[in-house]
Amino acid sequence: MKIAINAIRVSRRGGGGLDHYMINLVNEFALLGIGFDLFTVAPHHFREVDRKRIKNPKFIFGDTLRLLWTQIIFPFYLYFMNYDLVFSPSQIDALPFPPIKQVIAVLDLIPFLFKDQKHKHRLFLKYLFPIAIKKASHIIAISENTKKDVLRLFSMENDTVTATLLAKPQEIIRMDSFSVDELRKKYHLGPYVFCLSNNDPHKNLARLIEAFSKIKNKTSYSLVIAGYQNIKFQADLDKCVKELGLFERVKFLGHVRAEELPALYKSCEVFIYPSLYEGFGLPPLEAISYGAPTMVSQTSSLPEVIGEGGLYFNPLDTDDLADKMLQLILDKELRLRLKKLGIKQAQLFSWEKTARQTIKVFERVTSLN
Repeated sequence: MKIAINAIRVSRRGGGGLDHYMINLVNEFALLGIGFDLFTVAPHHFREVDRKRIKNPKFIFGDTLRLLWTQIIFPFYLYFMNYDLVFSPSQIDALPFPPIKQVIAVLDLIPFLFKDQKHKHRLFLKYLFPIAIKKASHIIAISENTKKDVLRLFSMENDTVTATLLAKPQEIIRMDSFSVDELRKKYHLGPYVFCLSNNDPHKNLARLIEAFSKIKNKTSYSLVIAGYQNIKFQADLDKCVKELGLFERVKFLGHVRAEELPALYKSCEVFIYPSLYEGFGLPPLEAISYGAPTMVSQTSSLPEVIGEGGLYFNPLDTDDLADKMLQLILDKELRLRLKKLGIKQAQLFSWEKTARQTIKVFERVTSLN
């Protein structure tokens, strides 16, 4: 079984959802002794992979060049190097006209479910991805909910899609060295409710801020939000904070270094994730694994991830969000109970399990005529 893995869109910096998925999954493949060739411009992330198996295409920068390389150049490698199978780890990497068998991973379907959020590769997703997913030998979805979405949106047969859930990124575990005291001093933090999220509209941060304004006089806690900030969306959130009189109570940290995340999770009083939709939901899983009392939206894949290890709310109802947030802030026994349940829930997930499930899919596909 000669496998090619396209990790060309794993960024040199790392940190995104696709980065976490591919870095951890591929390193686990290597630890399990699976043979494959890896195409990537960021080989430093793949510490466990034999250097001889890494193919590093030169002079590829930016999403557009990566997309063009994948769709035009990569198929020639697959054909002339006699691979049996190609693993395409996201929708943008999917080949609509693959020269060999292809397994595609679907991380989320946000462009198809939130059409008002314009994706930079929307033409590819609209016209070519539906062809690719129909031609694929098999589809991997990163949650049961995402599998249901794939089946529904693309009229797929149930046995053509397999759900393989994720786990806490190993690179964050290795970087758990930043102390809580250092972190609090750096960001001037007192007691706080923490949210790790970018500011895309479906992340629902405007409702989170509105809900927090409803309890601001009932608690001294601050709301701390970390994550990539799109300037276009951040302007509206800053305006919301100003209009609600929360300038000194809501703190946007922007992108934070990976080594700071464990301390942010450990030192928060409550972790909250108000997203309207997730393909999986890594931040809540990270939060419960570090013992943060966690509350999440009762939607999409998040109940699969959190199980009994968190408190749920309606993400469209700011009153419910505010009530649950205040409940968790004030109820110390509830926080302690959720901390224990969350740590237990997080132990159900491992990259070894994800890798073995994925390998079974590869073996099944290559065994078919």
